[in-house]
Amino acid sequence: MNSLKKKQTKGQKQFEEFIKGSREYGLCPPPMTAEQALEILRLHFAKDYFCVMPLPHEQFTTELISHIIYTFKGVRG
Repeated sequence: MNSLKKKQTKGQKQFEEFIKGSREYGLCPPPMTAEQALEILRLHFAKDYFCVMPLPHEQFTTELISHIIYTFKGVRG
């Protein structure tokens, strides 16, 4: 039956490491920067996605979000 278990994505692993490494905030989750969140989402949804164009970070962020949105359009969890 273990063969049916889904393998964790790099994003899931990084998120769990973040949670484990954070201090307790009671019932609330620990705070996360936008950069940390975007990196976790990139690893989860876009895997090893990268840009070959020499874009500034802000433009790469736009490209990454576009890739995620249009790749997973209509997909429900």
